[in-house]
Amino acid sequence: ATAYLLSFTMRDVEPGAALWLYVRLADTRTGAIVAAVSAPLDSLGPTPEAQAQAIVDSLTRGPRWRPAGPP
Repeated sequence: ATAYLLSFTMRDVEPGAALWLYVRLADTRTGAIVAAVSAPLDSLGPTPEAQAQAIVDSLTRGPRWRPAGPP
């Protein structure tokens, strides 16, 4: 199995808005997103190592991402 990790940041236009990090883990065979994380970057920890660990923990322990739509 192979996967790709897509990450990007986004900030609202108002002054002082938080910088948000969005991470998606997807299966390259199907294109399906298998896990996702969205969080304010400053809430993930003070160092890059702590931030990376928080992202990995969220991707592996959090609820699985489900696309919007009918059940």
